[in-house]
Amino acid sequence: MKPLQVALVARAAIETITGREPEVVSRCERQDLNWRVMVEVIETKAKLNDNDLLASYQIDIDPDGEIIGYDRVRRYKRVHGTLTA
Repeated sequence: MKPLQVALVARAAIETITGREPEVVSRCERQDLNWRVMVEVIETKAKLNDNDLLASYQIDIDPDGEIIGYDRVRRYKRVHGTLTA
């Protein structure tokens, strides 16, 4: 698979898992035979965009495009980029 294909698989997987539309794919890299992708998602939409609560999800994808693991690795407010929990 090529990086663009992997990123599309990751976006679709996170949307299915979380029920939220991904904001952006922030990283896509090969790790041996597999891929590791980071996808940013708005978890709580605020009245002012600066106060949105976002989360970074890490998704591991095998060479066949199958999800082999995922994890929410951080949460942060858009305005500060700081962790919340």
